[in-house]
Amino acid sequence: MNNTKTNININNINNNITIYLKDKIDTTNAAIIENEINNVAANIHQDDKLILDFNDVTYISSTGLRIILNTKKKHNNMLIINVSLEVYDIFEVTGFTKLINIKKRYRNINIDNCEIIGEGACGIVYKYSDDQIVKVFKYDITIEEVEKEIELSRQAFILGIPTAIPFDIVKVNNKYGLIFELLPRHSVCKQLINKTLDVDKFIPIYASLFKELQKIKIEEGSFLNITDEYINKLDKYVKKYLTIDEYNRIKYLLLNTNDNSYIIHGDCHIKNIMLSDDDKPIIIDLETLSRGSKIYEFAGIYCSYISFSEADEQNTLKFFNMSQDIINNIFFGMMDILYPKNLYNQKEIYDKICIVSSILLISYVYMYEDGNNELRINQAIKHIKELIYQYDNLDI
Repeated sequence: MNNTKTNININNINNNITIYLKDKIDTTNAAIIENEINNVAANIHQDDKLILDFNDVTYISSTGLRIILNTKKKHNNMLIINVSLEVYDIFEVTGFTKLINIKKRYRNINIDNCEIIGEGACGIVYKYSDDQIVKVFKYDITIEEVEKEIELSRQAFILGIPTAIPFDIVKVNNKYGLIFELLPRHSVCKQLINKTLDVDKFIPIYASLFKELQKIKIEEGSFLNITDEYINKLDKYVKKYLTIDEYNRIKYLLLNTNDNSYIIHGDCHIKNIMLSDDDKPIIIDLETLSRGSKIYEFAGIYCSYISFSEADEQNTLKFFNMSQDIINNIFFGMMDILYPKNLYNQKEIYDKICIVSSILLISYVYMYEDGNNELRINQAIKHIKELIYQYDNLDI
């Protein structure tokens, strides 16, 4: 008898429960496998996603297909992933691909000797070949999240956002990656470090990029509402540090901005921008693309440029590999073009941006540092408490 074994892994973050299957699924082991699957499925919530990982499955018989169909009937929220071409053909011929969400196995690629040309909060970009680059996600994400970024890239391109559309999904050391046509060789960050790009030349280009983005207005419902995302962050990570009055106040400010129809990249710092040979910017890392007030765009980069470094003076050097003075020159130089001192109250603008950035900073501490950075949290809460009663809205 085939001693096929299953291994269960629970992803508490995304409510995904994965069962890993091996070898053949046929009459010799069907009863054992069905019993194990049923035991797992019986103990999960209907809203949870049941994932069957077929990476090591070499064959499935009609008996195995019946197990899959019965499991689907009991737990509708089911996905099958990493299916070989041979097994996928069986699913396709029998019509199962029309009944169940089934994903083929993605090819594995090696990036050991590939040059890093860009990096964002969620991914690192490598030059994979003479005419291709690959973005490798830093964290374990679902295939649905990968496909979502592809769709966001497509929508962004259609809207006129300067970006590229990935054309293939791959696996890199058990993480997902996206293959793109070759973009400019280096990010703006790397060009500045290598001194192939001058800071003073880049600043007006940077400002022009934001001007172009702010010309793009989108309808409600077409993208994720970033205000909702920030209120979720407020409730999940920040609320416990505030009084009821302070919480209500900052929530009121988030909900009362005049124009929420802007396209928001949300992480448009110099590691996520590349320049073409004719100095045209190209934006990468679109998983944070959303709709909202333009303050969220600036809060995202303020967090990367300023907020993180307040509690760790070496943060800018570690992440951008350049001094805080250069980063300040880039950010405030760009803002001076967009919001000149003779026309705008710059202190008010930076205070409002700081309020929103502080929410983002605390969420990052919990998402990527397990909440173990008291200095950053205290710094962000201090800003929030000091600033939320000085303004009646977050419009800039």
